[in-house]
Amino acid sequence: MSVFEIDEIEINGSMRRRLWFDGNCEEGDHTYDWNWIEGIGCNYGLLYSIQAFPWDGSAYHLGEVYQDGELIYRDPYFINEPSSFAPQGAEWYFDVFNPWGTHPEYQRFFVDGDTIIQGHQCSIITQHFVDTGHEGGEFVYEEDNKVYWFNPTTNAFSILYDFDAEAGESWNYEVGECSHQVTVDSVGSVTWNGHTYRTQWVRFNEDVQYYSGKIIEGIGYEKGLFPSIYVCDGLEMFDASEIEYLRCYVKDGEMLYHEGGYDCDETTITPPSHPEWYYEILNENGTITYQYMYQAGDTIINDEPTHILVKINTLYDKGLRDEVTHEYVYERDGKLYWWNKTLEEFTVLYDYEAEVGDSWEIKVGTRTIDMHVDAVEEIEYEGRVWRMLRVSDPEDLFSGNIVCGIGHLTSFFPERLMDKGDGVRVEGMRCYWNEGELVFKYGDEDCDAVISELHGVEEDGPSTGSGTFTVYPNPTNGVLTVHHSAFRIHHSEFQIANLMGQTVLAGNLTTETQQIDVSGLPQGMYFVTVGGETRKFVVK
Repeated sequence: MSVFEIDEIEINGSMRRRLWFDGNCEEGDHTYDWNWIEGIGCNYGLLYSIQAFPWDGSAYHLGEVYQDGELIYRDPYFINEPSSFAPQGAEWYFDVFNPWGTHPEYQRFFVDGDTIIQGHQCSIITQHFVDTGHEGGEFVYEEDNKVYWFNPTTNAFSILYDFDAEAGESWNYEVGECSHQVTVDSVGSVTWNGHTYRTQWVRFNEDVQYYSGKIIEGIGYEKGLFPSIYVCDGLEMFDASEIEYLRCYVKDGEMLYHEGGYDCDETTITPPSHPEWYYEILNENGTITYQYMYQAGDTIINDEPTHILVKINTLYDKGLRDEVTHEYVYERDGKLYWWNKTLEEFTVLYDYEAEVGDSWEIKVGTRTIDMHVDAVEEIEYEGRVWRMLRVSDPEDLFSGNIVCGIGHLTSFFPERLMDKGDGVRVEGMRCYWNEGELVFKYGDEDCDAVISELHGVEEDGPSTGSGTFTVYPNPTNGVLTVHHSAFRIHHSEFQIANLMGQTVLAGNLTTETQQIDVSGLPQGMYFVTVGGETRKFVVK
């Protein structure tokens, strides 16, 4: 063993000699460079120790050196400076909207420890709940205000963020087998709670929209920390769900940043409710079909955190002709506000706290409805009492009863001013569910029959089923037990569908009674089908 190179290194303000030895070796993916620094010692311990533990390949390595309690040296190969991006205790919360119609979710990224990859001390960032193209942990480290992201496909790091980049500058990052250039269009700042963050507005050169928006220094991209794995070769694809907006950034339980009017309540975001409404439609040919409406996600309009309501009108040919529209609402101080797409402004749809004699205006397109409260009453369902407003307007366009917290009992929106000439008249609410539970029913129609008509499900018993096919517990919070007493190998397949009829889970039954892990499904109502029979269940 001999010295093949001598150089100097600055330590604590003074230059010290460093000797490099020719005893370097390779272990797996790592190359070990053995050196000795004057006044510090050998980087592999006081004695050469790379193979000190040959049975497991472990070794001593110098990390830090302190003198009189003061840090004077940190080995840059194995330990980087503490990162301002992705420190331990960091959490990010994002809004997620699924364009295929399942319920909204909230994606949480959090730092879940650290590890060493190719000599870099990396933070492990884990995402929870919604699959957006990456599963498991992502590995990042920060150096010179750049964040490097590990690509397992290429087994290499590339720049994810360059927080110092100025307008006109760019960098390349790799996702999967593709490399993309990100260009900074402009820089600015945003202030929250007295702290100012530098921002960059960026875009793909290929004009892929996913990575087009705002990057916040030290926090990350507003539409998700990592680009989707499916953004490749200039294509923009999403596996199941799309991150829409950063809600909150938290460190060690302290709120450091949040967007819009969201109340992040430290590290906890209240899970969204999953309301669903069923109204009857009287078609021009006299047939009765339905209007089905559900809360499908959240977004931000005019800086307001707004719920997206998907409204599906199934017309006279029952499913062959569906009319799907989106409406946008938010609630504040007892009032429900509705987005007017024509005027591009919000108007009060319901004033739940109004008293007799009070009034408000609803704007529908360029028309205005003057709502007047004639009476305030109570209505009861299954032991629960609801406040109800009897309202009227001069043209009798939206007169009727409003159940506070649920909606108008004739139509949720003033449909008589929204008719597009298709002969549709929404004639009354029948059922209202939340989290898969029937909360309110109006009229005599069986709401299980409503579910059957909406989704083509035939029930032969209660929601858990009966006879040969049962499911339990119902509701479930993780594991669903399926029992099929007439189990045969030829109908061993099972399928689980959401309320829109989309298959979200499938597999095979191998025994008469089998447990199915449904913990990865969002909260809501689902249908499991085995051998042509279908049962309804709820994930809590």
